[in-house]
This record gives sequence, structure tokens and C-alpha cells, in this order.
Amino acid sequence: FIKAGMDDYLTKPIDRTTTLHCIARWTESRKSEGSQNNSTKNQADISSVDAIDRYIDPLVNINILKQLARDTSPDIIPKLLMLYIDDARKRIEQIKVAMTQSYFKTLEFEIHALSSSAITHGNLRLHTLAKKIEQLCQQDNYKKTLEYAIPLPTIANESFRLLENYISEIQAG
Repeated sequence: FIKAGMDDYLTKPIDRTTTLHCIARWTESRKSEGSQNNSTKNQADISSVDAIDRYIDPLVNINILKQLARDTSPDIIPKLLMLYIDDARKRIEQIKVAMTQSYFKTLEFEIHALSSSAITHGNLRLHTLAKKIEQLCQQDNYKKTLEYAIPLPTIANESFRLLENYISEIQAG
């Protein structure tokens, strides 16, 4: 995709704010391309990367959870989140086994599935880390893959705890 010229992406579920930021970033960069020299352009690229890092910093993105509630039904969100957490915990165990056994194809498969379900359920940091690990697997960079995968269970458990707290708040009314 990069060789074909792709230089950005949006993830599912589509988040209105993220989409608007992406459109603004690329329409602004195209407008100003002609008038910027290379050093100014590089500074703009760096600041947009910083903005992305700040946006993805939270473990859980509440806006994605709100969108999920609008797309489905607020009543089923606790059940959806519990199903997601249960499935994700099983995948984390499979990922640990794949790491210790150096089963990189299994690792890539489980990481891809985890990444997709994580973003759907607002688990932003887990999604971002899983995407990076998946890319490293695809590049056959197994040493880096294992380095990046080490904190994955900790980040997953922290985010699951936050999601479980969110479920408790919803159920408490």
C-alpha cells in the first residue's frame, strides 16, 4: 500500500472526529505544499505525527464506545464489551504461546484479530500496539516483533480493567 502511494488510513468503526481530522490534515497539507520549503514541510509532518500520538494516547476512546452504542443499542453495550474482553483475553493467551514457541504466523493472525476487535470496542492503545506488531510480523522482523509484544498483555489488562469499570458504571445507571 505504501509503494502504491497510500500515506494514511482510517480505522473501523469510523469515528467522525478522526475522519474530520484526517481530512483537515490532508487538505491543509495539499493547500500549503506549493508554498512550503522542505524544512517547513518536514516540521508540519512532525507536528501532525505528534498530534496523532496525543490522540491515540488514551487506553480507551470513549467516543468510539459512544458510536458503538449509537450503531447498535446502548442496552447491549455491556454484553458486547464483556464478549470482546473474554475473546481478547483468549487471544492474548494464544499470543503468549505463539511468542514463546516462535509461531510467527499464529502470532500475526491472532494480533490481526485482536487489533480489529480492539478498535471496534474503543481499545485504542491496544489496537495501535497490535497494528505495529502485525506490521513487524509482515516484515519478518521477528526480533522487533517480540520486543513490541512484551508489554501487550499489560496494556491489554489495563484497558480491560477500564472497560470493566465502564460496564459497571453503565449497569449502575
